[in-house]
Amino acid sequence: MENPYETAKAFALDFGRTEYALKRSDYLRKNKDVAEADWDSFAGDLGADFFAHIVEKEIANTLIGDPPRRLMADMTWSPEKTSPLTNVHELIVQGVCRVRNSFLHGEKFTGGPVGSRPYAGQRGACRADGSDGLRAPHARLSKGYGECASQNPKD
Repeated sequence: MENPYETAKAFALDFGRTEYALKRSDYLRKNKDVAEADWDSFAGDLGADFFAHIVEKEIANTLIGDPPRRLMADMTWSPEKTSPLTNVHELIVQGVCRVRNSFLHGEKFTGGPVGSRPYAGQRGACRADGSDGLRAPHARLSKGYGECASQNPKD
């Protein structure tokens, strides 16, 4: 079994590079004083074909079929039962971004590596550097990725 901490680290690096590229490719949330990546707009621009590709290639079956839940203030997980993701917006925002939040805030590792959810093992839907990744279908990110690569070399 892969070490989920190492997998999460690699995922976080990919996610960070993608977020960096989004900001420098004019995917910025409107009416904000700080630069925040606009994942909603990006998901919309990826379109239905991207989601269909991810489903057809079975790149993220676990993420799509049993998406991550949110930890609520009363320390319960919501929703109690998940429903499969049905479109690219849900995949990016409720899938990829929620996995990122859970990994970076430690919620998926409270019990240690055994029994950890396998989302990060399906990095294909989340990658910033592969043919099945977020960058591939969207040329607008090329400039941002170029800047990111020159300032943040791969590990």
